[in-house]
Amino acid sequence: MYLDRLSLVQMLQGIRGCEDGDALIRMQNEQVFIAGDDEVSLGGERASEHVVIVWIAAHRRVKGLGFDDLSQALVVLHELSGGEARGEHPVSKLVASDDLGELGQESGAGTNPLNAYAQSFLEWSAVHGRSPQTIETRSRALKRFIAWCDERDLVHPKDVTLPILERYQRYLYHYRKPNGAPLTFGSQQTMLAPLKGFFRWAARERHLLYNPASELLLPRLPRRLPHHILTVADIESILNQPDLGTPSGVRDRAMLETLYSSGIRRMELVHLCLYDVDTRGGSLTVRAGKGGRDRVVPLGERAAAWLDRYLEEVRPMLITGHDEGVCFLTDFGERFEKNRLGDLVKRYVEGAGLKVIGSCHLFRHAMATHMLENGADIRYIQAILGHNDLDTTAIYTQVSIHKLKAVHANTHPARLHRLTRSPDEPPHPPGRGL
Repeated sequence: MYLDRLSLVQMLQGIRGCEDGDALIRMQNEQVFIAGDDEVSLGGERASEHVVIVWIAAHRRVKGLGFDDLSQALVVLHELSGGEARGEHPVSKLVASDDLGELGQESGAGTNPLNAYAQSFLEWSAVHGRSPQTIETRSRALKRFIAWCDERDLVHPKDVTLPILERYQRYLYHYRKPNGAPLTFGSQQTMLAPLKGFFRWAARERHLLYNPASELLLPRLPRRLPHHILTVADIESILNQPDLGTPSGVRDRAMLETLYSSGIRRMELVHLCLYDVDTRGGSLTVRAGKGGRDRVVPLGERAAAWLDRYLEEVRPMLITGHDEGVCFLTDFGERFEKNRLGDLVKRYVEGAGLKVIGSCHLFRHAMATHMLENGADIRYIQAILGHNDLDTTAIYTQVSIHKLKAVHANTHPARLHRLTRSPDEPPHPPGRGL
């Protein structure tokens, strides 16, 4: 079924600033996907309607999608199963990716022989115990790189040399998101580091005579301080936000107390199970945390008390079917998703009147900083946070400046202090310091 471009523009006008050059997928319930020049961002939730409309502007062609007549817009109608999860349908999966690499992988770049090597590398990564998160990161980086290679007719690992990798690195450096912002050096490194692993593997497996990425220099990451460190008063204000008259309020208070007391990460809280919690002993066991490492962290008495109340009074009410043993459940008896948990905590942070960036990680930063200010040894804080490198933990010594301020106030010559002088002594003349 084809519609003329003018009809489509009129139909989709006003939805997320529909302009020429955008690829746009619209659900009947106003849920929208938007694709920019090289990235695709998800603009809606799970599809609940049956008609998917795909519109490509007349002058734009996305490589591999097979638009022969660029003067027409393609409209694809497909019945979606009501039980399908978001992104599982072939069409929605095609456009729900977050970069052009996945578009290429699903379409034209999917025939590139480099994909076979990439799949073998990912399989090797799984066999050798790499975490699912690491494998997913490598997969996304390779898909993007292969899509870039496909546009330049690079189809074999031996076609890729160090100058080509450096050219790809420059491409990432000059790339701009739809909002005009560049990729951070952290994002660039995330896309380049898997390539070093891939070509190291290819050379080891004798697909290459040498590793072209061995001398590729990755961007140097800046040592950034946390954007904001909450004070003890800020934390208490957030903790008092949940409505304790409701089951969800008690659950949310227990989660906030756990985040602040233990300093665990968002996904570590999501995956926390009942057998990981020891409220009587005052500890939590974090399994397969960042880097796949387990650790045991202390849990304060107040957090343990709230956790006990949640487990005894609220959690039994939230169980709706088979109990998988997950500690914190949503109102529907399911495990929290990381974004849903982040949005929940963010609402409480904003409810406390705090205009700060972040959500769950704010409690982690606050816990480490407050313990350091109260005299905790930095190595103990390193063990609680699960940092592999002490330098990562040492960043909190730069944001904990209470003692530094005290030394500054006592020793700096420009400090203000009250002078004691006799009543008949004239004051200091104007322009002279105290």
